[in-house]
Amino acid sequence: TEVAGEVVPLAHAEGVSVQLCVTSFDDSVMSSVLPDPELRAITINEIVGLVDGYDADGVNIDFEGMNVDLKHDFTAFIQELSLRVDELTLALPAIDWNGAYDYDELAAASDGLFIMGYGYHWTGGNPGPVAPLYGGEPWSDYSLEWTVDDYLRWGATADKIILGLPLYGNEWPTISDAVPGTATGDGWSVIMSSADAIADEEGSFWDETSLTSYILRDDTQLWYDDTDGVRYRIQWAVDQ
Repeated sequence: TEVAGEVVPLAHAEGVSVQLCVTSFDDSVMSSVLPDPELRAITINEIVGLVDGYDADGVNIDFEGMNVDLKHDFTAFIQELSLRVDELTLALPAIDWNGAYDYDELAAASDGLFIMGYGYHWTGGNPGPVAPLYGGEPWSDYSLEWTVDDYLRWGATADKIILGLPLYGNEWPTISDAVPGTATGDGWSVIMSSADAIADEEGSFWDETSLTSYILRDDTQLWYDDTDGVRYRIQWAVDQ
């Protein structure tokens, strides 16, 4: 909300709708609010007040790392919120490790499920494709294709799926240029334009399995989606 007062009028002048984003990555907060009908109602009133106060078009809910025992409470919260705002979308994980999100019920109650299609290899793990389009050796089966199939398998409808793609990559310190590699510490994010500049100067490689570019340096590996990689992913989404 710090910039909403400026951003919303600018976006509306260009015919672009704006949703405020409500985030929670705190188990204690989610465990306190979601099971309690009164606290859910208070939270919804606060959200509606912000949406109306900033003349926004709706809201995006981004509750991450949620415990599975909150599954039905979160669905109830979304169903209740959907009655109060014009536009409601949800930011949901590429892989629901906890089985905490009820895809079919959430799709029915919202205007869209925004899949955060990235982080398949994250900065705290070993190097590899951040958003692999396809899985398979030498990587796991988890990929954008697997994720979308998983959402559809569990009841999300294709018209409600929004595929979010990263315009960044991750660079990891490594012990060698072997692929798959082993990280010697936490990685860091590199935006696509910066990665492209490095590739122009140093050269890059192409992983045929995941359709991802990568750069091998003396003691790091940088994996990212370049323009071609993003184009493949967009075309694949359109084909679906």
